Amino acid sequence: MESVGRSTFERIAGVEVAPGVKASTYTPSDDRSVVNASAYRGYLLVSAGTRFGNLDWLAEGRATVAYAVRSQRNDGSWLNALDGKDAFVDNFHACVALKSLVKVQRLLGDETLTPLIARGYEFYKSRLLDAGGLPVVFARRQRVTLQRRDLYGYAEGLNLAGLLQAADSDAASIADALVRDLLDHWVLEVRRPLRDPADGLRPQHDPLTPVGRRPRPSGRACPMLLALS
Repeated sequence: MESVGRSTFERIAGVEVAPGVKASTYTPSDDRSVVNASAYRGYLLVSAGTRFGNLDWLAEGRATVAYAVRSQRNDGSWLNALDGKDAFVDNFHACVALKSLVKVQRLLGDETLTPLIARGYEFYKSRLLDAGGLPVVFARRQRVTLQRRDLYGYAEGLNLAGLLQAADSDAASIADALVRDLLDHWVLEVRRPLRDPADGLRPQHDPLTPVGRRPRPSGRACPMLLALS
């Protein structure tokens, strides 16, 4: 964890956009400002700074979390980025941002984050879940997509529900609906040994691609297996 904190602090830049507020991105070579990446970087640095007593990491983490706080819209949502290039609101990135803020709130005991998290989860429940409680890929699209469902949305929805069960009375039933649909519609019937256990999961549902020709879902299966463990 210490090496992760050091690498995050030294290699993933935080760009000051206001006093005490820093935006971050995904990689050392990227100069964009991405909300969920900032929330996640903030959580990593707050966690590592708290664990190892590194005040510089902790301060940097707080400043990066402040960018996610500042970026929340009035309806509780977050655009993926504020530079106009990715002005969409999607399911799993919203979950990642919320998940990071919940963890920061618990690490710091920062009650100012509680209403922000509540607004974010209310938006998730009303706009990123359908009437049956299943993940909607986008609440706001920027371009045409064919995805109906994505395994990432299930995985991060389960992670988030687990974190918020004590705080939100709907979280347990949301988790139940996700697991039931996952077992009913996402686990493929296996008639031969698998090269990879992840091959038994569909990565996404779309109306045009036959099941047998969909891409292997290993990247999506990893967070799902973690959520179920």
